[in-house]
Amino acid sequence: MADIEVGPIQDLAHAQARIAELEAAVKSRENFIASVGHELRNPLVPIVLTVERLRDLAATGDIERIRRSIDILGKATEAFTRRTTQMLDLARITSGSFALAEEALDISQCIADTVERHADIARRAGCALQTRIEAGVAGRGDRAALEQLLDNLLSNAFKYGAGRPVCVEFSTGGTQGCVQVRDRGAGIPIEEQGRIFGLFERARNHGAPGLGIGLWIAAQIAAAMRGNLGLQSVPGDGATFILTFPLTGDPAIPGTAQ
Repeated sequence: MADIEVGPIQDLAHAQARIAELEAAVKSRENFIASVGHELRNPLVPIVLTVERLRDLAATGDIERIRRSIDILGKATEAFTRRTTQMLDLARITSGSFALAEEALDISQCIADTVERHADIARRAGCALQTRIEAGVAGRGDRAALEQLLDNLLSNAFKYGAGRPVCVEFSTGGTQGCVQVRDRGAGIPIEEQGRIFGLFERARNHGAPGLGIGLWIAAQIAAAMRGNLGLQSVPGDGATFILTFPLTGDPAIPGTAQ
């Protein structure tokens, strides 16, 4: 029996499969760009409208209405900044250009400062912000990266635990640091607890807006810190995100973080 030529057929099948992969990648990128445009446009609309309103109010001298408009403008600007930062972080991580700085860092004070910056956001979300931060812990790390990780966890807690207390704890044990951010929201079903750390994934039992990249970015930063970001949650009793990471470098220093 003569040999059957299968090479060209195999090459054609491989080419078709490769074309299908590329078409899917292009489609995925197009969908992502459309989603990003939508997400960035949403907070821009109230920014533009509020600026126009302020121009009109400037001629009236109505100080109270001007103050309310400035508050609205501030909220919209915060939302736009937060989403833009997430987009930049996503681009840096997926392109392979994300790297942490290595510098002396007062970890306790960094955490306390980050939480303090969120006090007004917590107030507007109706969340009593509670802290238990071990003072005087220093090490080496990237302050901006740790702040961004905490920003994502706190924003997540205020979004899903709105109207209820949010607690931030920092403690150490041996050579490990541990940060816990706990909300009292609806919680996350156990079957979804691993999935929500994936890119573009969100808990299905919540209707909160977002692209589903905040927790993915936080997990990537935790990994770059040689640490881990985990979750404990009971449906109906909130969620606790737990960051553990090694303490390296400088010994503990006097601190005042409370």
